[in-house]
Amino acid sequence: MACVKHLACTELQKEKDYNTVDMSRRRMYQKYLPPYKAAVEAGAGSIMTSFNVVDGIPATGNKWLLTDY
Repeated sequence: MACVKHLACTELQKEKDYNTVDMSRRRMYQKYLPPYKAAVEAGAGSIMTSFNVVDGIPATGNKWLLTDY
């Protein structure tokens, strides 16, 4: 089974490894979320969340990120 990693908005920042990312939902919809949507539509069987936060909520427990968008 294919697993898509790491939902969502994980990006490298200068001199740091993965870190919390602050961005608008518009940027998320335009830049980050389309590849995840395409992977699911192509048949990916699972998605691993990232360890960062989105809107102040950890991605692993963010209802909007996991079920609503």
